[in-house]
Amino acid sequence: MTKPQHGKVRSRPSNLLITTARFGDTKCIGRRIPGVAIDYTPDKGFRGTDSFVVNVKYHTHLPEDDTVTLTVE
Repeated sequence: MTKPQHGKVRSRPSNLLITTARFGDTKCIGRRIPGVAIDYTPDKGFRGTDSFVVNVKYHTHLPEDDTVTLTVE
């Protein structure tokens, strides 16, 4: 949806491990599901905070925009 200012984002199909419960339901933690992995590569020499917005479709919810904020050290 929105690109990072200081790097590039790439998405790819992946077999993901659920490690947290976003909506409070913990029965899926530890399961693997087909999904999309997002890889972030910072611009050469960049250090600091960057962010981008992705549109996510959760199994039981309508799609929503999520802001991903990360710190590059």
